[in-house]
Amino acid sequence: MATVAWVPAAETDAPAYTSAPAAGTPTSSQVVISATATDATGPIDHYCSSYATGNTPSYANLKAGEGTGVVSGPFSHLNVSSGAAATMTVTGLSPSTTYDIWCGAEDSVATANTTAATEVNNVTTAAACRAAADKSVTSVVRETVRRIDCRAL
Repeated sequence: MATVAWVPAAETDAPAYTSAPAAGTPTSSQVVISATATDATGPIDHYCSSYATGNTPSYANLKAGEGTGVVSGPFSHLNVSSGAAATMTVTGLSPSTTYDIWCGAEDSVATANTTAATEVNNVTTAAACRAAADKSVTSVVRETVRRIDCRAL
C-alpha cells in the first residue's frame, strides 16, 4: 500500500489594505503615515520611502529605499499583526518641499506576498522654524522670553 502525503499549496494572497496609507500633518522634516492591512498568514511588514514627485518605484525599490527619484529610504519599517494599525514616521525631509510617499506591505510566509507600491500623493512639509535669540523684557515683567519664528527662511 502506498502512502500519500498531503502538502498544502503555498499561500499566494497578498496583504490587502483595509485602511490605505494616509499622511498626517507634516512638520518641516517629517510626516507620520498610517495604514492598516490584513492577511491570513499573520504578521505584516510595512515599508515607506519618499520620492521626488513624478517617480514610481517598484515594491522592491520601495522596500530597499532606492530607485529613480528616491529622496532617502526606506524611512520606516514596521512589523505588526494582521489587521493592526501601522504608524510609520518618515524623517529626514526638507522644509517647504513636496514629496510622494510610497508605502507597501508584505506577509510573513516563506516566499513573501506583497501589495503593489501605494502612493500618498503630494505631501508638502511645513516651512522651517527658527528659534529667535533670547530677548529680555525689562519693562514690567523682567524675565527672559523665548519665541519661535516660523516664517519661511
